[in-house]
Amino acid sequence: MERYIHILLAGSVIGSMALCMVEDIRKRQIHTAAIVGFIVLNGMMAWYEHQEWKQMAAGVVLGIAFLLISICTGEKIGKGDALLILGIGMHQGFWSALMIVFTAMLMVCVHGLLLLKKKKGWKYEIAFVPFLLVPYAAAIILQVCSDYISV
Repeated sequence: MERYIHILLAGSVIGSMALCMVEDIRKRQIHTAAIVGFIVLNGMMAWYEHQEWKQMAAGVVLGIAFLLISICTGEKIGKGDALLILGIGMHQGFWSALMIVFTAMLMVCVHGLLLLKKKKGWKYEIAFVPFLLVPYAAAIILQVCSDYISV
């Protein structure tokens, strides 16, 4: 039964982020309710996995740092993206969340270079959530699978 709850929570986290991704691609903004739902699901996942509060707090600090960057840069990185990073950090902890964000940023750089090659220009906005979703979903899937695969 515990396995199914863990898989259901993991699927819910990935699904809620996928909904945020669709909103980000279509409207370039994410509704507050979707972000709150994502953060709550990440908190539940962290609680279920018995995440240490120090790791959760450090991950939240990473999200707050991105929120401050968003405010200082006039939302070059959206506040919604920063709050999603906060949720990821709450669940994964500081270092894992940092690696997920780093991987997403590398993917955005490659995508941006391809767009520049097509002459889209410097002011073209790129939805960041799809690039966050890929490494985060991979991390969750690997984590859940490794918990239940016996060697």
